[in-house]
Amino acid sequence: MVRVVCLEHVKYLCTCQMSQRILRLRFSDSELSQLQSTIESRAAIPTNWRNKLTKLLNESAKPALRHLRALVAEADRINYPLKDLNAVRNCVTRANEWIELANSFLTRKQSRKRSKRHRWQPSLANGAGVSDDVTERPERSLEELYAALKEVENLGFDCPEIDQLRVLARHAEDFKKQAGDLL
Repeated sequence: MVRVVCLEHVKYLCTCQMSQRILRLRFSDSELSQLQSTIESRAAIPTNWRNKLTKLLNESAKPALRHLRALVAEADRINYPLKDLNAVRNCVTRANEWIELANSFLTRKQSRKRSKRHRWQPSLANGAGVSDDVTERPERSLEELYAALKEVENLGFDCPEIDQLRVLARHAEDFKKQAGDLL
């Protein structure tokens, strides 16, 4: 019968002479060194993520939203509880909500054009069919635009939509001034 123990507990193995015992190495020193370096690199992943976050926040008071999104995606792959992840995730979630609001100003409203109907197709006026009308977004005011721009100042991120909204606000003010001059 073969019994296995570590070198620390060899004295508890049996009462045989040391010359009759066999030492077998399960792993070579190089394999153990490689295993150790692999474990160290995996153990450093959460610290490396935290260092990336710190570097990003130190580089800019308002980091780019795409970088924040990338950090959240990377943290999801780490599968380890990260201390600052909830704060970054909440920031990205709120930023995504703001982006949706900004896009409601930036994207063009779809037209209410109807598709051509043939005589043999049933009429949609009786309510039995589905309307061809494209659903519209609600109208947005200039005050809502300014409120969105004011809100993003407190959110702490940067994205192209912010500059696009500022340009849109300038165009709206210029149009408002020109209309006032004409009237």
